[in-house]
Amino acid sequence: MLTIPGTKILQSKATYAFQKDSQYEPIFSYYLKELRESGSLKKVFNVVAGSPQCPDQSGSPIGFDSCLTAFLALLLGLLSGLILICFERVFQPGEGIQQPPIKRRHSNYSGLVSLIDKVIYKQQFESLFAVRNQALHLERQLRELSRRNQFLEEQLNQCLIKQKCEIQT
Repeated sequence: MLTIPGTKILQSKATYAFQKDSQYEPIFSYYLKELRESGSLKKVFNVVAGSPQCPDQSGSPIGFDSCLTAFLALLLGLLSGLILICFERVFQPGEGIQQPPIKRRHSNYSGLVSLIDKVIYKQQFESLFAVRNQALHLERQLRELSRRNQFLEEQLNQCLIKQKCEIQT
């Protein structure tokens, strides 16, 4: 901002708008002129406008008390972030089959690589699911064979008991 000593760009601090060719404009102009000449208008402006925000424009730095609220907000944000990170580390969601970490080689192909990794993960999950189903099927067959074996052993024992009886008699 360039300040030229002894010159003022604006003489007044307010503007009043009137309708074009208004019959009230001369009345308002007269009373505003009266207020300006008596100094009452300047008193009203001083009360309404108050003192300027930055009265000292010499380039001195802002004091710590002026920006304490900003620092407190920053510290509060950092503290809440750290607390949330700690909660996430302590209360992790349930563990299950976790997706292996994605190794990125080329940033241009990151979308394709992640899609391929998702497909591979899905295929691994489906193959694990298929192996599980196959193991359950084999377990059922083993139980059925065990029951048949038990049944055949009982029949063999009964048959042997009958033959012993027939041999002894």
